[in-house]
Amino acid sequence: MPTIECNQQHITFDQPVTVAQALARLLPESHDKPLGAFCEGRVLELGSRLTQDTTLRPITFQDEEGRRIYERSLRFILLLAVHRCYPDVRVRIEHSIGFGMYLQLVGRRVVQGDAKLIEDTMREIVAANLPFKRSRWSRQQASDYFTRLGWTDKAALLSYRPYDYFNISECGGLAEYFYGAMLTGTGDVPVFSLRYYPPGLILQMPAPNDPAVPAPYVSRPKHMSTFFESNYWCQILGCSNAADLNDLIASGQLREFIRVNEALHDKSLAEIAEDILRMDARAIFLAGPSSSGKTTIRQSNRTASEITVKQVSGQTLMSPAEVYASTVNSVVSINCSSVSTNIFGQSVQSASSGSGFIITQDGYIVTNHHVVSGASSVTVTLHDGREYPATVVGSDSDYDVAVLKINATDLQPVTLGNSSNVNVGDSVLAIGNPLGELTFSMSQGIVSC
Repeated sequence: MPTIECNQQHITFDQPVTVAQALARLLPESHDKPLGAFCEGRVLELGSRLTQDTTLRPITFQDEEGRRIYERSLRFILLLAVHRCYPDVRVRIEHSIGFGMYLQLVGRRVVQGDAKLIEDTMREIVAANLPFKRSRWSRQQASDYFTRLGWTDKAALLSYRPYDYFNISECGGLAEYFYGAMLTGTGDVPVFSLRYYPPGLILQMPAPNDPAVPAPYVSRPKHMSTFFESNYWCQILGCSNAADLNDLIASGQLREFIRVNEALHDKSLAEIAEDILRMDARAIFLAGPSSSGKTTIRQSNRTASEITVKQVSGQTLMSPAEVYASTVNSVVSINCSSVSTNIFGQSVQSASSGSGFIITQDGYIVTNHHVVSGASSVTVTLHDGREYPATVVGSDSDYDVAVLKINATDLQPVTLGNSSNVNVGDSVLAIGNPLGELTFSMSQGIVSC
């Protein structure tokens, strides 16, 4: 017989009860509708069973956790409605905006009528009061299900989580993975509105000061413009979700991701600086959330990835900075060691350094014969800092050319040109590791003969 306490009131029940049943007895009718309850630092759903003495604190829409519970449940209704209207379309919720969220339909161009059709379907789902159920699925079961739906990013994300089983939410024949508490059924989510906002939609939550009505839409064009720019950056970076970021880390491409990010921020700062000069501004005010970089604006000294930002097509003349950015990831540093005998008959170890460039994705590298000649060991360092032992595949002293092989994949090979098109006096750029001292530097000259 559990005794449940809430707001200094307590009742002893003659059998286990749910959180919803306990709060219905303990809270006055004038109390805001509970969406869950805090219990010893944990969040309990309304359907959670209470079998022992405990103290509850109700969660309402005025609590941040209450708004999260409502939002998760509303998102599920949205997913179910879109799945019923357009089975082959995937919902991508991009970001929050005001008291709502902006979303896009992947695989469909959104038109004005979509908002009404989806909202009407959502209201039908709410009227049916379908239950939200929890099921325990294995990692493989969840991955197979989301892959069949075409939600490959969800399947990829679950593959990185260090658990063999997941609590999956189910409603109306659709399953989804939500990290957090949900409401008991769709009938508990009656307040929302859906607005057409090309190229997507905006789903409005209840108003904080009056949860009985949807929050009014407030136009924030600059806010949305910044989010659209952020989405564009994500496309350039090839990283639109947590699963993509995990893939970059697993493949060793995180440093390149950071460099491209730095280049994008440098470009943005330069554009802001031009605006300031053009306006002849005398005062500049910075605003932003905690840890957003308000007090630390650092100009990146690594421009290796600017070519990705500029998206050079190769059909126009490239600047030296663009050439460097597009090529430096194909350049390697080569360090060799060798053992020889001096005039006193003693074994002496020596070292030499040089440069090379990648010609295949699976690790073939071209360098000079004199760099590796007589070497007992050869180490190749990529631009991102990874090191590999290398094998000399072949070498020609007359042409001073050597080919190395490292055990690596998914490398970026250099784009080879045609030397027959080069004329005396043409400009030449050299990127490399001269004398092993100026790592990945670039110099400029001309063809002399």
